[in-house]
Amino acid sequence: MHDRSGVARALGNIGIVYQNQGNLPKALEYNFRALQVFEEQRDKRRIAKTLSNIGTVYEKQNDYSLALKYDFKSLKISEELKDKYNIAINLGNIGNVYASQKDYASALVYDNKALKLFEELGNKNGIAISLGNLGDVSQSENEYPQALSFYYKALKISEELGDKSSIARNLGNIGGVYVKVVKNKPSAEFPDSLKNAKTSLAKALMYLGKAIVLEKEIGELGSLQGFYQSLSEAQEFSGNYKEALAYKNLAYSIKDSMFSMDNSKRIEILENQRKEDIKQKEIEIQKLQLESARNQKWYFIAGVMFLILLLVLLYNRFRFKQKSSDELEVAYHILKSTQQQLVQQEKLASLGQITAGIAHEIQNPLNFVNNFSDITKELIKDYKTIESETERQEVVDIIDKNLDKIIRHGKRADQIVKSMLMHTQNNAGEKKAININALCNELAEVAYSNATANDADFKCEVIKYFDNSVDKIDVIPQDITRVVLNLLNNALYAVKGKHDATVTISTDVDIDMFEIRIKDNGGGIPEAIRAKIFEPFFTTKPTNEGTGLGLSLSYDIVLAHHGDIKLESKEGIGSEFIIRLPL
Repeated sequence: MHDRSGVARALGNIGIVYQNQGNLPKALEYNFRALQVFEEQRDKRRIAKTLSNIGTVYEKQNDYSLALKYDFKSLKISEELKDKYNIAINLGNIGNVYASQKDYASALVYDNKALKLFEELGNKNGIAISLGNLGDVSQSENEYPQALSFYYKALKISEELGDKSSIARNLGNIGGVYVKVVKNKPSAEFPDSLKNAKTSLAKALMYLGKAIVLEKEIGELGSLQGFYQSLSEAQEFSGNYKEALAYKNLAYSIKDSMFSMDNSKRIEILENQRKEDIKQKEIEIQKLQLESARNQKWYFIAGVMFLILLLVLLYNRFRFKQKSSDELEVAYHILKSTQQQLVQQEKLASLGQITAGIAHEIQNPLNFVNNFSDITKELIKDYKTIESETERQEVVDIIDKNLDKIIRHGKRADQIVKSMLMHTQNNAGEKKAININALCNELAEVAYSNATANDADFKCEVIKYFDNSVDKIDVIPQDITRVVLNLLNNALYAVKGKHDATVTISTDVDIDMFEIRIKDNGGGIPEAIRAKIFEPFFTTKPTNEGTGLGLSLSYDIVLAHHGDIKLESKEGIGSEFIIRLPL
């Protein structure tokens, strides 16, 4: 079977079937297998969906920390993709986990966000699910009239859609509310319809009975277990103790099958196995990186040895001819000087790019200052000739607003200059704690401004996503500025001419490393030259557009920070550079 994506989708569907049957270890096993294939194919949309499914399984297993971990991972990817439907699904799932943890305030926030998104999309199924979730929170907080209102609305939509699973869930939830009303006794402010225990019990038995019939047909054991438990309580309040015991035993038997120790151990084994797989992959990647670094080291040593041998041969030749060794010394210094000039040229180029970016970026607020200053000057002239007090006051109000705008844009210009000078000032190679996310954001603006300044027709969507879990890291600011700016400039250069040009800069935390990822959807780098990409003086740009030192210097700077930098690229799809710096 060559359709790996189709196989992965089938694995995910099998996982959902096992989840509905209450076989949670099997559900995890198939979902993790599907996730592995989607990660290999870098299919972000299906990665997000599978992570969401895994989070749901962990929620059903009552492992809420892992459930939230996978739900938030899924949400992050969905937000990157701007996939509103999956964002809404993720928000609802997160709300469910918080509700299960009895954090009802957080649950309401996420459930309401999900409902709003589904309403924007006009997705009736999602609206019904969100209404049901809000009903669950209201029921947990003993707000029974409000809970019934949500459930009845959700039931009506589910019946319109003919969704048996959703119909059964809402029927059971309504029955459960009536059981709780009888159990906890209604408050004085509750409507009269809820104050008659006999009527409430009758409704509970009716709705729960309908729900159980549907759930048996569908085979969703998790919901069926809860409905049996509610029906047992209803029968007990009705005085039918024999039936109450029978339904309680049914509920316990389903619960035991879903949450047995054996299942928990199997889930733990699966999770440990996945962690081990990830660890092994990281070890393999590190080995490849070390091997690559070792090879580069040997290439460098071989080059140095060759240069030394060449110098020795030249020296001996000059010696044989009894010429002055001064000529050899001059040649050596010329070579050294040329190298230093090229390195300095690359550093000055990056500084020039920053300067050009600042100039372009600062032009906007300065234009505002100049424009509003000219307008204000004209208004002051008009003011002197106006006799009406009302009109004079209107002019004064406009002048006041204009001055506020002048002050605001002036401060913006001042902020741009101070912020960028802070990152480019020379601290003699000293490390200092900086907000790396703020630096990346500013450099993205500078790089894009510089690109549009050089080419008025250049258009590109710059997407930014930053992980704010780490505030600051210790780096040499001017060096990391050169690295990030160089990679951003390369990415923007790679997408020139594309109608759907996109460059993404993102940050993430991976255990004890901080990652900066810069990705483009350009033509990609051919496999034949990827191994040379960090070599000194190697460049794919025309002679007058690149020295071939940018990536080499970037590589050396990152290594000097005890980090690493790597390239991932596919021809026709694009490239991604990943910088990893120690926390």
